[in-house]
Amino acid sequence: GTSTFDFYTDKNNTIGNNYSGQQFLGSSSKNPVKSWTYINGSITTKADYTYNYDQSNYITSQLVYQDSVGIMAHRVDSISYVYYSIQ
Repeated sequence: GTSTFDFYTDKNNTIGNNYSGQQFLGSSSKNPVKSWTYINGSITTKADYTYNYDQSNYITSQLVYQDSVGIMAHRVDSISYVYYSIQ
């Protein structure tokens, strides 16, 4: 199958590898994922991503809605993020 990603161009990605201490996995996109589409033969699966931000413009939660083969989209994942200041 084939996967494609679209990204928000007007928002910053604050949940990438650099923010989570996982730089060894490589660089993440500077923008958060907007949608993911997977096509395998005649089956297409799509997930749409939305985010909530705090007053400092950091992502505080990520919601994922998935639609597969005409089935109505439903939330399949929700992740919350907390940021700590190291002094």
